[in-house]
Amino acid sequence: MTKRRLIFVPLLFLLTLGLMIGCSQKTAPAKVSGTVTYKGAPVTGGNLAFHTDSGVYSAALRTDGTFEASDLPIGDVTVTVDTESLNPSVKKETYMGQSSGGPGGASSKYGKGGSAPPRSPKARPWA
Repeated sequence: MTKRRLIFVPLLFLLTLGLMIGCSQKTAPAKVSGTVTYKGAPVTGGNLAFHTDSGVYSAALRTDGTFEASDLPIGDVTVTVDTESLNPSVKKETYMGQSSGGPGGASSKYGKGGSAPPRSPKARPWA
């Protein structure tokens, strides 16, 4: 009986050690690829950002809307798409209303009256 026990204990130790080593290895990073579309058409340029707990990873969109990202950690990811940086001619402006005048008769960007010109009834800001 003691001879069996002498064989069993080292065998159990080696089995436990093997399981510990096998379970402690990190998972390989992920590789992700795909196509970004909007209303059925590919998005022809921009950048994707993959927000993870360990940082932000990015990938560029190709002209056919495809992308490829590698070395991403496995886990929860939030993905954002940035296409505004490709269209620098679009400017965001803030229009000021009437001004109180201030020192020296300062007024808004529309002159002394301070109000924006009237909009055309057909103008749609989203079109």
